[in-house]
Amino acid sequence: MYHKLFCIVSLAVISNCVFGTEPQHYPNLPPPPVLLDNDKVIVQGMPTVTTWTGLHSHEGNQLVVVLEPFTMEYLKDGEQSQVTYAAGDVFWIDSGEHDHRAVDVGRVAVITIK
Repeated sequence: MYHKLFCIVSLAVISNCVFGTEPQHYPNLPPPPVLLDNDKVIVQGMPTVTTWTGLHSHEGNQLVVVLEPFTMEYLKDGEQSQVTYAAGDVFWIDSGEHDHRAVDVGRVAVITIK
């Protein structure tokens, strides 16, 4: 899993794309801790939470690395859905607004590419 994370971060670092420069935040939660913030990426680590995060947006420049398995419940455009993630899963967050909460507790790292 760490090899996969290293490869993804390496690809992000060598790209010349410039996106956002702010850490991810959620209206109903304290700010997730920043583990690394340099001129290429912001890495935040956090446990998933079972309360709704509040409607928030993503700029389309983020990866999530699943460190511990969990199921997430999403609410977007009035539609509710569930997705189960396994440890080692890595996924890109599309730009847009949504709200979510975890059905059970896991851990993730959110990587914002600058």
